[in-house]
Amino acid sequence: MGVVTRAQARRGKSQPLDGEETAPRGGRGVGGADLICLLPDEILGSIISFHPTEDGARTQILSSRWRHLWRSAPLNLDASGIGGRVTEEVVSRILAEHQGVARRFSVGPSTLLDDYPSLTLDGWRRSPTLDNLHELDITLSPLIVSIPRCALRFSSTLRVAKFNCCQIPNDWAHQHHLPSLQHLALDTVIISDDSVHALLAGCPALERFELRDTYEYSQRPQMLPSALHFSSILRTAEFGHCQFPAIIAHQIHFPNLQRLELQNVTISKVSLHVMLSSCPALNSLTLDCSTGFSQFRINSPKLKHVKMNFCDSDIDRLPELIVENAPCLERLYHHGPQEDNMQIAIILAPKLKILGSLTDKISRL
Repeated sequence: MGVVTRAQARRGKSQPLDGEETAPRGGRGVGGADLICLLPDEILGSIISFHPTEDGARTQILSSRWRHLWRSAPLNLDASGIGGRVTEEVVSRILAEHQGVARRFSVGPSTLLDDYPSLTLDGWRRSPTLDNLHELDITLSPLIVSIPRCALRFSSTLRVAKFNCCQIPNDWAHQHHLPSLQHLALDTVIISDDSVHALLAGCPALERFELRDTYEYSQRPQMLPSALHFSSILRTAEFGHCQFPAIIAHQIHFPNLQRLELQNVTISKVSLHVMLSSCPALNSLTLDCSTGFSQFRINSPKLKHVKMNFCDSDIDRLPELIVENAPCLERLYHHGPQEDNMQIAIILAPKLKILGSLTDKISRL
């Protein structure tokens, strides 16, 4: 009886048994078939729905099996991303021929070229493809155009709603009830404080709220007080291109907020401190080109990640950063102008792993 070494045993295991075929390399299975083709149509349809509209439509050329998949897969219709400018006829044909349901529908001003965008949208909203729409993203232009009333048709099924560059009339906001909405974004819109209150009151499941460049009928962008009245249910909040009056900051209470982003926001040192103190569950904070405070103190029991980005102007600099009490803080990023002379004091941050990026001009650490 011969002796088999370990090396021989390993080589023997890698050799196929008599009559057994090895699977070809390169992700292909028995017979050279692509393993992805072994997946059921339902899974392939879900994969297609995560791709942009143009890429999803192109999967029809892969094989005869794939030809029907895109027409029956959950539709991700981005009307602003199909080869640049999309005509109304193309969108209408897709909605008419698609046999599956729509998950997302995004439409921009390049598609709505006529003088009556509400009529075009009203025609599309009658399509049965949009019966169970989960995400709606509408961008209109110019700013004086009102959001079409036909958007109410999707209110019961929407999970995500984004309205950009438009007016939101008071009666439209008061008619809305969005029981399943989890994410609401208002960007560059004309809306009254009363309408914001009504809109948020109709979103009992809201977890993420974005508010940027809002105008209360042509006034300078300000943080609308009603945007904070329903803050107890939010997990993520993003505010941008507005001013935070001191009286509003003192009204804030975000007991469950985990992520906060302030982009191009003007806020005082005291208001910023009060705001962060009202977020006991805060995990992530981003300050992007925000101004109005000469000192930033971090006192947060659960904060793990802080990212600060300041522009090159003198008013955007942060002279002093103090990490006073941050037992969970792990990452603290700072990016500012090259001539930054900020002073940094770390008093209590036992878990801090990353402190950067820092410039050579920082005077004291």
